[in-house]
Amino acid sequence: MPDRCRRSPALAAVVAALACSAAPAAAREHTRVEAFWVSAAGSDGRTGHTVPALLNLPGGWMAGDAAALVLSDGPWPGSSRERLVAALLEEGAAVLELDVNTARGISPERARAGTPPAPAELVIEVRDAVAALQRDATAGLVVALGHAAGGEAAMLAAAAARREPADGLAAGASLGPGPAAFALGGVPTEGDLGVHRGWPVRANRLCGVLAAAAVPSQTSAETDCRRALVGPDGARAVRVAGP
Repeated sequence: MPDRCRRSPALAAVVAALACSAAPAAAREHTRVEAFWVSAAGSDGRTGHTVPALLNLPGGWMAGDAAALVLSDGPWPGSSRERLVAALLEEGAAVLELDVNTARGISPERARAGTPPAPAELVIEVRDAVAALQRDATAGLVVALGHAAGGEAAMLAAAAARREPADGLAAGASLGPGPAAFALGGVPTEGDLGVHRGWPVRANRLCGVLAAAAVPSQTSAETDCRRALVGPDGARAVRVAGP
């Protein structure tokens, strides 16, 4: 179950701020929204900080179902983040919205409070958020999605998971600025084709959602995504890694 321990008023305020920009009402109709905390390790692997997040659970979501980590390190263009969260929920995936800047005390009102983190700095938080989703929320396959530095971090985290499948991240996507990019992570091995729980089907549906909801102006997005996550020859082209 998600961590519901009592936290500081400052963290509660961050969660409230995330809730104010959640998915549209139609997507929230049968969605349960919970405060969720991610204990992120520091760059030295020991000291760290607690990152508040918002966990959206669609109706009927059960242990082992898919989840998406949506990173926010700044404003997304227009309502693209809200559209993406709504589309993912409609597909039956849980969505964890994580604002990495606010947890560090960085905001437009406090521009001098700190320097926005570089993509490489966010990889640890992506990894720890994926682990928390699978450990505390009992999620199955998890993908990481982001914009700007958050998107670059999602891509870096997917590459790391491909080398170290224990990280549990199936794929990452950078959704701008510029052309969207996609990376396969460490999809665990299962079954004769060596893919996890019908990964090609799941990946194809994910690519359709990302192309339509997040980068509708990029006509090649769905094809590029499928090529990266599934390969040109379908299931047998999937590069997998597993225990």
